[in-house]
Amino acid sequence: MINNMLKFYIGAILTSTMLLGHPIIAHAQGRADMPPLSTENSGATYVDLADIILSSPIIIDGIVTKEKKVPASQTPFLDKKLQRKLVELQLNSLIRGKNGMPATVRFVMDVRANAKGKFPKFKKQRIMVFGDNQGLPMGDLRLLRPDIFFNYDPQLDRMVRNITKEALLLDAPQKITGVQSAYHSSGTIIGTGLTEIFFATEKGQPLAILIDTDAQNGKSWSVSNEEVLGSNRPIVRQNTLLWYRLACELPQSIATDKMGGDDKDIHARIQSDYAFVRAKLGKCERTLSPPLNP
Repeated sequence: MINNMLKFYIGAILTSTMLLGHPIIAHAQGRADMPPLSTENSGATYVDLADIILSSPIIIDGIVTKEKKVPASQTPFLDKKLQRKLVELQLNSLIRGKNGMPATVRFVMDVRANAKGKFPKFKKQRIMVFGDNQGLPMGDLRLLRPDIFFNYDPQLDRMVRNITKEALLLDAPQKITGVQSAYHSSGTIIGTGLTEIFFATEKGQPLAILIDTDAQNGKSWSVSNEEVLGSNRPIVRQNTLLWYRLACELPQSIATDKMGGDDKDIHARIQSDYAFVRAKLGKCERTLSPPLNP
């Protein structure tokens, strides 16, 4: 079966890719600096995985049952260090997929040569793949990017499932699109006060950061996700979706027109408190090249 449908499938998936404006082709060709994510799971950070999962309506854990090299004549712009394959995967677990998937799925993936210049084979191996099937025949899958798939391991599986579960919650943290407004109220003691920064999110979910400076405890910060600021302040733990949204999506600084009033000292205090929070969040570390979500 895989031989008979090879030419049709390659043409169909490339055509649908271009029609849909999907970035597969642009990312798969002409890049010599892509890390070998397909064979080295350790290269991916939490942020990389979150980028991948949030961009993938379908996530599958499965066993490769068939693989066939796509002729070089059909991949003229592919990096010579990559080999494109047509793969059939037997479903082991559908981690994400609103409408389900058949027991066997087919897709194109790009495999990087190892240190000896050989292209690894994946038949009978268990891998995890990420993508969508919009506009494709039943059972066909378009990987998020042909070079992004992972050899299975239990730790990776737990991370993928945890991020997916959190992302599918009704109150999952939404993408931050900018700063709405920022204010600072000075305390009765010099140097103390409260800074409140309100953010716009993709679907209007409330989000604010509060930075409190008092004489005894110094500076502390918290997050509010309520319409009216109250005592419900979720803890921001590293390597959670809330941390990812804050660490990776907050702007570098706050524009002057978003800060209340025209007092330059107040504006400087707001910027200083905001920089304090960003430093506490830590680095948003991406290793994918090119990044999925720069």
